[in-house]
Amino acid sequence: MLARLTLDASVVDDVEVWPAAQDAIALIASSIPPFAWDETVSQVSRSLISFVRDPQLRLQLINCLPVYVPRLHTLRRRLALAYFFEDSANITASADYLANIPRIIRHLQKPQFSINANTNYPVLGALMSLLDIGIDDGVSPDSFPDAESENLYNREVDSLATCIKAIFTRISDSGASHMARTEAKENIERIHHRLLYAVRTKEKPKIGIFGGNFGGVDDTPSGLMPKFLLKPKPSADHNG
Repeated sequence: MLARLTLDASVVDDVEVWPAAQDAIALIASSIPPFAWDETVSQVSRSLISFVRDPQLRLQLINCLPVYVPRLHTLRRRLALAYFFEDSANITASADYLANIPRIIRHLQKPQFSINANTNYPVLGALMSLLDIGIDDGVSPDSFPDAESENLYNREVDSLATCIKAIFTRISDSGASHMARTEAKENIERIHHRLLYAVRTKEKPKIGIFGGNFGGVDDTPSGLMPKFLLKPKPSADHNG
C-alpha cells in the first residue's frame, strides 16, 4: 500500500510526506525476518508488476524505495529489470541471470527502442532509467574465476555501451523545443557513462594517435616512436 501511495504525484511533491513514506517502507522491510523475505518480496513484486503498467509510473514507484537499506537496494535492481524486460522472473533470478549483458543487448533490438517518428520519448527515457537502476554497478571483479572471464565480461560491457551510444546518436535533439528528447538522451548518456566507468571492472585502454593501446606491448608507430627518440648510448671506446 505504501508503494502504491507513492504513485500519487501530490505525495511525491510533498517534502514531508515523501521522506516519511520512504522511512516507513524502510522500517517495514527491515522488520521482515530473513526466512520470510524472499517469499514476501516475490508476492509484493508480482502484485506491483501486474498493477503498474506505465513505465514512468513504474520508475516513480522504484524511486520511492530507499537505497540505504541493502535488501531494498537489491529489490530496486530486481524490480527495475522485471519492468524493463516485462519478466517477473527477474525478481527471484540468480545474480548471473541479472548480470547477463547479451540478453540486455538482444532486448534493446526490440521495436520500443527504435528511434523514428513514432518514438515515445518519455517512455523511452523511463525505460532507460529502469535499465540504469537494474545494471547498478555490474559484477564485482572478485567474482571472476580467471582473467579471461573478466576480459570477456568487459568486452560484453563495451558491446552494450556501443549499442546504447547508437541509440543516443540516432535521437535528433532540438533543444528546449523537444524537452522529452533531451531528457531521454540524458538518461541514455548516463547509462553509457555508468557502463564505461562503473560497470567495467577495468578502465578501458586508451587509444594512441596511431591506434595502439597505451601500456603493454605496442608495435604500432606510436609504440616505436619513443625508441626512435632515445639518444644512442656512447660506445665503450668513445674518447670524447
